[in-house]
Amino acid sequence: MKVLFKISITCLLLGLAFAFTACEDEDVNARKSGQNRSYSISVGSGSGSASFNISANSSWNLSMDAATESWASIQSGTSGNGNSTIEVNYTENKSFNRLGRIYISIPDVSVVDTLYLRQFGQLPVLEFVAKEFEAHGFGAKAIMQVSTNLPDDLKDRISLEVDYKSEVKDWITDFGLTQDLTSASFTVTKNASSSDRTANVNLVFTDEWGEKHISSCMVIQSRQGGTENTQDVSFETVRALISASSGSIEITDDISISGFVISDCENPNVAANPNITTSTINYDANYTTAYVQNAAAQYGFALTTDTKDANIMHRYDNLKLWLKGLMLVKESNPERYTIKGITNINYITLDAGTASNLAKKEKYINDLTDADLYTFVTLKDCELPIRKGPFTPINEGYGVAYAVYRVDMYPLVIRDSKGGSSHLMTNLGCPYRRDGSVLPQGSGDISGIIVHEKYERFDLGGDIGKYQIRHLTREDINVAQSADNSFSKVICEWTKFQGTSKIVTPTSGSGELSQTYSTGNIYGTQDYTYLGPITGKTADDNKGVIPSAQGQGIAKTYWWNGTSGESWVIKFSTKGISSSQLSLQFTAFHNGLGAPRYWTIETSTHGNQSGVWDKVKDYTVPDVVQWSNTLYNQISGLKNIDASLPASLMGQENVYVRLRVTQNKAGTAASYDGTAINNATATVLSYVSVRYNK
Repeated sequence: MKVLFKISITCLLLGLAFAFTACEDEDVNARKSGQNRSYSISVGSGSGSASFNISANSSWNLSMDAATESWASIQSGTSGNGNSTIEVNYTENKSFNRLGRIYISIPDVSVVDTLYLRQFGQLPVLEFVAKEFEAHGFGAKAIMQVSTNLPDDLKDRISLEVDYKSEVKDWITDFGLTQDLTSASFTVTKNASSSDRTANVNLVFTDEWGEKHISSCMVIQSRQGGTENTQDVSFETVRALISASSGSIEITDDISISGFVISDCENPNVAANPNITTSTINYDANYTTAYVQNAAAQYGFALTTDTKDANIMHRYDNLKLWLKGLMLVKESNPERYTIKGITNINYITLDAGTASNLAKKEKYINDLTDADLYTFVTLKDCELPIRKGPFTPINEGYGVAYAVYRVDMYPLVIRDSKGGSSHLMTNLGCPYRRDGSVLPQGSGDISGIIVHEKYERFDLGGDIGKYQIRHLTREDINVAQSADNSFSKVICEWTKFQGTSKIVTPTSGSGELSQTYSTGNIYGTQDYTYLGPITGKTADDNKGVIPSAQGQGIAKTYWWNGTSGESWVIKFSTKGISSSQLSLQFTAFHNGLGAPRYWTIETSTHGNQSGVWDKVKDYTVPDVVQWSNTLYNQISGLKNIDASLPASLMGQENVYVRLRVTQNKAGTAASYDGTAINNATATVLSYVSVRYNK
């Protein structure tokens, strides 16, 4: 007897009838052993049922594999004889396209037909976040972020494939995919050819239907920099290309320089991230900046790359950089040099090194010169004299921790045993800047890159001195934790409000702090010296603000008496003390707009306000930031100030230092000093100390 077997299919979905054509359909004819056929029907993602007809002159059986049984079932029976209509129910598909298998077999004949049940699902998302990767000529490892809605257990369905656009193949290797599917990696080998090369790296997900979903990233690899005629020249030769005091040129000579990298492309504290507007910041600036110094550490250059990806320079790398086509910029006061426009093709060689590569360079602050800019220097015998708060004492509500982009840096004053003073520059991306640890209280060495940066939030125009230092690690700040291990000793120190409403007593040592206007009281207020950690949750860290109830700030109103300014007065004794260094440090801020802008530091041994006082230095106190209209010269924290006091004040029974208002000028919501002082607005001291060298 001939075995006759035919399938015709009708799918019923959500009450509507649809006709489908099988992948293979045939007239009823004799079926021989091994003549297996396959058919398919497609259904929507919602739950429903489908039916198909079997035409046969023999008995038959139906079955499913285990995976299909988890979401589909045969309602009309799994065996029969002759013609029959089969109904299949299926559940809603909340995942991706899936494929069910229903097997139709005939006893005693090796024929098994397969009906594929294809159910639509959600669209899979698997794509490279960046669509392009630029690799330098001597190879690189790429770690590319991936965006996906695929679960981890589908990782085995994902592959990386390469479509080479050049004759050379197999220069992209070592494919990898993280278990959580958040990133893919591959290695680009050295390009020894004389031209650039490209390829598409394809991230491929194959679904259960066998369909491929592809996301591509174009890999562009430059040739190695330089030519056979490139001449390696000294740093001095490059500096001499600009003879004027300042200016810029395109380097047209086929030249290169060799030196050691002193920065790190992954470090968040390499350079200032400038404000683009008062509420946006260019965070790429840090990561497109690097510094290289020559072997003797005599000179250094700042380097800027066109993109973050083009900055592949790590600390201590031995760099040979091709300069042809790059811009050389020379700036004056202080004299410094930047090489701009670096791309992957400018790297001739870049070999990993160690700290031993760098020539040791140690100096006191006052011994620094312009030649030290953009070199790695150890500043000897330093301390952080503001012994309160973290490295960045600001209101975090204006920074990246709270997803606000108005402030990104803080200069903390440092001082050495010879009286030199500078600033330690710290970006808000620095991980240890505010981690709950107390600032080092002693003295030691501070190492880092010498830079010249402005900080307008301290002073109009941003002039905070000729030289600053940028640390790259916490270990670069090699300062003793205990105040017992310091070159200086505190005479008197105020870290909070205590005492009476007229005289504030020090928290350490002996002395008095008062204000000259008799009406009104000194009182405790908030400040920004919370140590951390900063969580970005107000309930946890209060944006770095210590509330007024704790009285960490010392506040007073009324600073202009109609004809002249009032003063803070610090009284202490130096009797029995002999030292070459006597100094004052304090932090100040305003509680609002209208407080006095211009101040001076003066000293005397008589304390008579109408007597003769000796001037030490002028300074300004910036306004606290205004949320509704943040100005570049407003500060979201404390301004710290350091001043050397005359050695003639040593050995005195009484010494008086006053911080006096010099002009009846204050800031407004739109100006730096466009209004008269508002006597109802308080100015605040958060920290005050007088110290001498032991």
